[in-house]
Amino acid sequence: MAKTVLVTGATGLVGGALVRRFAAEGHRVLAVARKPPTEPFPAGVEFVAADVRRLPEITGTVDRIVHAASPTSGKFFSEHPEETYEIIVEGTRALLEFACAHGTGSFVFLSSMEAYGSPATEVLLAETAGFSGDLTVPRSSYPRGKRAAEALCADYAAKRNLRAMSVRLAQTFGAGAPRTENRVFAQFLRSACAREKIRLSTAGTSTRMYLETEDAVEAIVTVLERGVAGEIYNAANPATYCSLAEMAKLVNAWFGGVGVELGRDDDPANACYPPPHHLRLDVRKLTDLGWEPRFGLKDMYARLRRALGIEGVHDGTR
Repeated sequence: MAKTVLVTGATGLVGGALVRRFAAEGHRVLAVARKPPTEPFPAGVEFVAADVRRLPEITGTVDRIVHAASPTSGKFFSEHPEETYEIIVEGTRALLEFACAHGTGSFVFLSSMEAYGSPATEVLLAETAGFSGDLTVPRSSYPRGKRAAEALCADYAAKRNLRAMSVRLAQTFGAGAPRTENRVFAQFLRSACAREKIRLSTAGTSTRMYLETEDAVEAIVTVLERGVAGEIYNAANPATYCSLAEMAKLVNAWFGGVGVELGRDDDPANACYPPPHHLRLDVRKLTDLGWEPRFGLKDMYARLRRALGIEGVHDGTR
């Protein structure tokens, strides 16, 4: 049966993919973002121009909400820590109040693996693991905000009987990425395909997991449908776990690059990046709900290349 679904951050990678998924399933979709999309939404999607902290009046029941709006730039976190924290926390509080007022049956907040901070050892991180890192540095405004928003979701589940849950996404890329995508994984790909050396600002020793766009959407939908109120779920593909330097070398090999040049972690210019860390997420809680990732790192890069419109004989699949 068709439902009314509200998605914030609807012009972002994951938010946009969710909008398209729900629209294809025949749901009424309210797509919330501060600015219109660069490419039109599917027919029938209702665009709502708004800051999530100040939503306009919307009448009727909103059956599902996915809150994907958030600052995403490390430079922004470092330069605007108060605003970063306030957008995440107060935006989530406003959405939770909205959900309570509109009879929402399922609410998912998109958190981040950065909620674990910067663990210095390679331990398997279950959702109960604490924050590891320096809470006093401005950049910590992002993970601090994400953890506070997760706590709000748990509070509303316990005290307001709202089925609110959180999903801690690994770094997500692949299908649907905008042509302007400029995060580090896209820079690697562009450099390799242009036969230029891949250059890292850091030594690339940090290790983490990744997640393809479609796998992220399936994880979120799984939690919407089967998740337990108040719970947090890690979403990542364990098969993608590698260091940044290792990923750069793989991309260089897959796409015919000419080499990799590593930087230094102690370079003052790297203050906007988290310190060296190891984010190895335990996803058993999510797989117990029936979710499994489909796309490995090589497939993710092949799909990213197509999304970016990068031509060339090296397509990442051979």
